[in-house]
Amino acid sequence: MSGIDENNKVKLLPSRLSIAGIDKKLESMIDNFVGNYHIKDINRSAYRRKWEEFLPEQKYNSEKGMSEVYKEPWSIDYVPQVAIRKVYSNEKGEYSSIEDIPYLVMILNSARDNRPKVAIDSKEDSLQKNVIDKEMIMAELDTFYLCPNGFPYSYYASLLIHKNKARVQGKVESTDIEEWIKLSFLTDQYVFFNSVGAGASQPNRFHAQVIDPEAFRSEGKPIIYPIKKAPFRQVKNGVYQLEKYPIEALKFVGKLAPYEAARLTDALEDKGLSYNVVVDQTDVMVFGRNRNRETSHCMSKKVGSLECMGVMLVGNVEEKALEQAGLYHVIHGTEVFNEMTYQTAANNIGAASLPKGWLRELLYP
Repeated sequence: MSGIDENNKVKLLPSRLSIAGIDKKLESMIDNFVGNYHIKDINRSAYRRKWEEFLPEQKYNSEKGMSEVYKEPWSIDYVPQVAIRKVYSNEKGEYSSIEDIPYLVMILNSARDNRPKVAIDSKEDSLQKNVIDKEMIMAELDTFYLCPNGFPYSYYASLLIHKNKARVQGKVESTDIEEWIKLSFLTDQYVFFNSVGAGASQPNRFHAQVIDPEAFRSEGKPIIYPIKKAPFRQVKNGVYQLEKYPIEALKFVGKLAPYEAARLTDALEDKGLSYNVVVDQTDVMVFGRNRNRETSHCMSKKVGSLECMGVMLVGNVEEKALEQAGLYHVIHGTEVFNEMTYQTAANNIGAASLPKGWLRELLYP
């Protein structure tokens, strides 16, 4: 049930979302027999409406002269308050070359950064405790729960949490990627996966993140993710290598994409390396990561999948060098947001990557 219980004036838990076409085979979607633009539009609109049902209510308190947030146990923790700016590859905001990536995107969410900090028990399955047990579930897929992200950086940010409580954040299977492709294709959302050591990730439960590609907007228009501007060179049939971009990636397309992408993540797991997986419709990208080279000059967290796409989630940054000298200093997220340059952001994500060409050689020696 959903809505308001008029007898008790309690906001009821939202009903489950039905995603049209989700029961179809992946091959049918790739061949475009189902999931046409009409179905995608219906699913995307339904997804967004359902997500908004989990937002807390904001009401103006006239006595206090301020707005207050009223939450249910299953509510998202806050309403996202996001500032967005682009940083360009040169000071004039123009291409220095037609092949250059023209910009990276800076995101500051003041609602997230200002929330009370709560210590997390590293041995606890916080996704089970704080999401599933509170029934923050929008829809059920074959092996995943689709849930709103309780601490979203933007509107429509969600989580795909594996139903198996015993499955920890680890090896990605081709069946996982198949399910992510189906959701991405049918709802027009991106699916992101951070392996352990590749961005902020809850290690005690297998999960991925869902981001609406149109959530970040400027002057009423969606901001195109910078990686979408970058060229890809074909390596072999259905496999492409990212070029002229700060970070290394391979993109897999077609019916074999889930299996080839999983084969690459297997090879990285065998080497003890971290990685990110990004699903955009039926395309699957894999970013190889080098934790030994990674730095974080422009954000408090390590680089994750979204940053690999060129969208920097900036926040408060602790000065580690000063801390080692016995001093404690934090640069506020607003200052980071205002001062961040293209080159610093590009260096930040570039340092997190494996050397260019390494992924191709690993998978196709």
